[in-house]
Amino acid sequence: MKIAVIGGQGGTLGDDMVSCVIKDWLTELGVEEIQYSPPFSEDAVKGCDGVVLGGCGIIYDEGVVLDVVGNAQRYHTYILGAKKNGVPAIGLGLGWQGLPLTTGRKLWVETLNCLDLMTVWRGGTKQYLESIGVKTQIIETTDLGFALRQKGSAVECDVALLSHSPRLMAVDCHRPEWEKPLLEKISFSLKAISQNRSVVVVPFVKETSELLKIAVSCQGLLIDGEPQRILGAIRGTRTCVTTTLHALIMAATAGRRVLALYPPSPLKPKIRWMVQELGVRALPFDTSWQRIAEEIEMAENDNPPNIEFQLEQNRVNRKILCSWLEKL
Repeated sequence: MKIAVIGGQGGTLGDDMVSCVIKDWLTELGVEEIQYSPPFSEDAVKGCDGVVLGGCGIIYDEGVVLDVVGNAQRYHTYILGAKKNGVPAIGLGLGWQGLPLTTGRKLWVETLNCLDLMTVWRGGTKQYLESIGVKTQIIETTDLGFALRQKGSAVECDVALLSHSPRLMAVDCHRPEWEKPLLEKISFSLKAISQNRSVVVVPFVKETSELLKIAVSCQGLLIDGEPQRILGAIRGTRTCVTTTLHALIMAATAGRRVLALYPPSPLKPKIRWMVQELGVRALPFDTSWQRIAEEIEMAENDNPPNIEFQLEQNRVNRKILCSWLEKL
């Protein structure tokens, strides 16, 4: 059996976490050949037995994420191409970030209505998709990232900063006004606590960046690599400071205490929703570095977030995938 997995194009933690989980599940369920993000064309999945549209907050258009143009068109071409070629498709762990453009909404409705069924994040994704005309069966579960499995050994350390992909952070045009001071503030915060604590900085692609400068200034260790090894490494950390949704999910999956930093409203509501879901500490990006440092100290007395519900919901995701494969 040959299955194509269509998801984020890689280079971010969420894309890489979700692709690892789906590949692991498909392998365990006996799929002999897995094709991840095949060359972009209408006939890309021709010859496959099925297509998995995989996870993360991929339901958005260029009106939400300015540096990713044509996101809605990309998935539309893949999935309608699958339908044209008679290839069944399913959606797993999908999340909605926003569709302000009429064209984007139309493309996503057509795309999702070609799926056999889909599972989505809780927190309003199902209700929104149904309100704009999606007729495919929708089952509420959770993000696939909670099912990531660790590899490698833990790195003993007091505080870990899990931040954006350096590839994205290094380009000024990709950084909104409210985000530009973030690294500087985190740098000051880590300096403030690193006098009596060890610090580790975790970016998610192998490129020199401002995060490397922060790590050096704090005499911290810079960890990089595949998501399973990063997950294994941070299990030795007491507290994680996160700036993205999947950094938060990874920290919770590792059983660490968390301080989540989030962008101002109305941007990235998915982070604030997950903060409420997990019951962890959170501060907006525009908080002073002194307050961030104080909150990190207080977080060290918290209990790690309980993710039993999320683990159970991902067992549901896996069972749905298994049942779908059996019907192909």
